[in-house]
Amino acid sequence: MPFVKSTYTAALFLFLALLFLPTESVAQEALAAFASPVVGKAKPAFRYQLFAFPSEPVRGQAATFSSLEQSLFLSVPVWQSDSDEITFQGSVRGNVIQTEAIMPTTGSPFPKNLTDVRFGPTYRHSFGNGWVTGINIQAGSASDKPFAKYDDSEFMASWFLRMPSGGSNAWLFFLNYSNNRDFANHIPIPGFGYSFGDNKWCRGLLGVPIVALTLLPKSKLNLSLTYLPLLNITSELGYDFIPPLRLFTEFKWSSEIYFRNDQPDKKRRLFLVDKRISAGLRIRPSRWAEIRLSGGWIFDRMSFESRSVYKDRDYNRLDFGAGPFGLFELKVRMLGKS
Repeated sequence: MPFVKSTYTAALFLFLALLFLPTESVAQEALAAFASPVVGKAKPAFRYQLFAFPSEPVRGQAATFSSLEQSLFLSVPVWQSDSDEITFQGSVRGNVIQTEAIMPTTGSPFPKNLTDVRFGPTYRHSFGNGWVTGINIQAGSASDKPFAKYDDSEFMASWFLRMPSGGSNAWLFFLNYSNNRDFANHIPIPGFGYSFGDNKWCRGLLGVPIVALTLLPKSKLNLSLTYLPLLNITSELGYDFIPPLRLFTEFKWSSEIYFRNDQPDKKRRLFLVDKRISAGLRIRPSRWAEIRLSGGWIFDRMSFESRSVYKDRDYNRLDFGAGPFGLFELKVRMLGKS
């Protein structure tokens, strides 16, 4: 049967990175490190994910749809000192699809492979007053035929400033450009927020256009809520059972975006949108490794070609049946001496 492809500060800015990198990519880790207040102590990091989505029917067609998605991320420090650091990040997400579906508007077969490759450097500098600033530049290709055309290329750049505000609190300011967002493509988007971490009831980031909160962060039972425009919504209810085991249930609403090589209008990109409910466990066998295993139900699955995630969803639209999915994730981050 075919299957579908698929310290607190770092965790907080994993959410922030979703704004800079519009699809849910393993490259989220790159900008999680980018926004950290610690400079000059970057360590190599690695992340691998495997999603499996069994075959489900395509609405209105005598066809099925399944995929197997894998993603890799690697971050390596290139040079660093007490006040500066340069790291290099690279990521790839590969979606191997098995389907006989036909895109209804153009009559084209649905792509059998979708790949998103990104790479680039991050520079960060710490000022003597505790302020931290930096820039991240990413280039790559997200397409069914990556790097086959210049029009299928991705370009992203982000500037960031962190201003301490007592304890672990800080004001955050950022500016991001991307040619492959699910909204406001090619438009530099500013943002700001306030992060706080000294409260036993709640910690996180309140900002525009980002909200990322953890309720009861010091309790064994806690709830995380995240919103990032436009279709990146995540909530997780978790229980720290016994070290190093955490049980969790999660809801996620997200999208992926690709340039289809044969689409003549490059402003129309291929969107894959779905919602997921899952449950699983996270195991931390050591300080430098984390394993997540989960399974659940994927629903409201669709694909369409549009200039924005909320515009003209009828062009080449396909709706896929709901069904089960499985996830395996491995994270490794090298640590220095204690």
